[in-house]
Amino acid sequence: MKSLRIRVLVSFLATYLVVGVIFSLGLNKYVEQQYYNQKIEKMVQTGNQIKMQLEIAGSGSEARESLDYLGYRFEGRITLLDIRQDGAWILYENQRYIYNRGKLIKEIRYGGQTAFIINTDYPVKNSLWLGYLAQMDESKFALLEIPLLTIDETLEVFRSYIWKALAIGFLISVIVSYWLAKSITDPVAKLNCLARKIGRLEFDDSYQSRRTDEIGQLGATLNEITQILKDTIGNLQTELSKKQQLEKLRKRFVAQVSHELQTPISIISSYAEALADGMVGVEEQAEYYDIILDECQKMSKVVKELLELSGLESGLTEYKKEWLNLQGFLQNLIKKQEWILKAENKAIEDTLQAVWAEVDPFRLEQAIANVLSNSIKHARQRIRVILQIEAGQAVLKIANDGDFIEAADLPYLWDSFYKGKHKKKGTGLGLAIASEIFKAHQIKYWVYNDDNSKEVIYELIFPAIEKSPEQSI
Repeated sequence: MKSLRIRVLVSFLATYLVVGVIFSLGLNKYVEQQYYNQKIEKMVQTGNQIKMQLEIAGSGSEARESLDYLGYRFEGRITLLDIRQDGAWILYENQRYIYNRGKLIKEIRYGGQTAFIINTDYPVKNSLWLGYLAQMDESKFALLEIPLLTIDETLEVFRSYIWKALAIGFLISVIVSYWLAKSITDPVAKLNCLARKIGRLEFDDSYQSRRTDEIGQLGATLNEITQILKDTIGNLQTELSKKQQLEKLRKRFVAQVSHELQTPISIISSYAEALADGMVGVEEQAEYYDIILDECQKMSKVVKELLELSGLESGLTEYKKEWLNLQGFLQNLIKKQEWILKAENKAIEDTLQAVWAEVDPFRLEQAIANVLSNSIKHARQRIRVILQIEAGQAVLKIANDGDFIEAADLPYLWDSFYKGKHKKKGTGLGLAIASEIFKAHQIKYWVYNDDNSKEVIYELIFPAIEKSPEQSI
């Protein structure tokens, strides 16, 4: 990138130097010639004015006054000559400059007119004068002369100014060219760095600039490409992750099904063989058939729950959320458990505050019912359900007075098929299904043993409001 900056800088400076050299070479020829041309043109105009004055005033004192005035404006020497075949006479000369006639150096032509440069000893030796002879009539001529010392001084001042201007311009051009090179190369360097990061699949940076020129447009295009690549690769990674997750779930599902169905299949096989071999009496056959039917129902339940869990874990399950009054929701859920409580001689105490939350009612009932069912199953006599608002969040506690869960079992209680040391009836999938539903609702959940109340408590925390959405508006 440094090479590009140097190239831009050198190119700009080289162009300036070439222009400067051409300008300086043409300075002596063009400017000096142009200056001579202007003076000759002034001499021609002055000659015409003298001719006009002579025609008007003649050759008296009035004519001399006019010639003195013209000589003053002309800033040079005016000599009026009468040249005839028998000689030449000086009719008028102003006394501003007096010198002896000198040597002709060269002639200068401009606009059909001819001027000449004369070398004289006035005011110093080898002084140069610019002269022009203007014809008044057949015999009268006006000799106009300007000292070239004034011209040379003017040209020298002009040359000095030009060289200073070129030097200052050179310094300015160095600064401007450096700034120009930097303004081009710095954005290009940033774009190159950004392109390298894109090549390494790093999409966190973007090109930031207010430029609207081609470089700014290139940066905007690169940003657009970066975002497209980022989204595309992100989608591909998501799809790949889903595919890997589905494959993992498939293998896990097969392994779990094989494990869970092994026992009931063995039981069914044994009882079916006994029936087929006629080893069971007529009175015992009904009992054998009941056992086979019970094991078949267990297998059906395991398969259904495994399919349910696999769908939840894959992220393919759709949730239809709506605002729900958790107080009424829990009251209905508790009411559905009354027949189980009566059958097992257990009771539920509930303290429910009016709370609203945005949830999928069907999925949330499925999850909390599994937790509540688990608490009822392990309780001795009493289950407590408490719902209240704490710090802007709904806190739901489902407690039972059953045996404490072993500390080693607590971290794994939400895993599939985990039943702990105190195995009871069930597939071991209920809490695993509840866990996936809670995660989808961003509900915090855990279980712990409370030494104060001597209870096992399942605690759920999720965002909620105390009023219905319609009342809150």
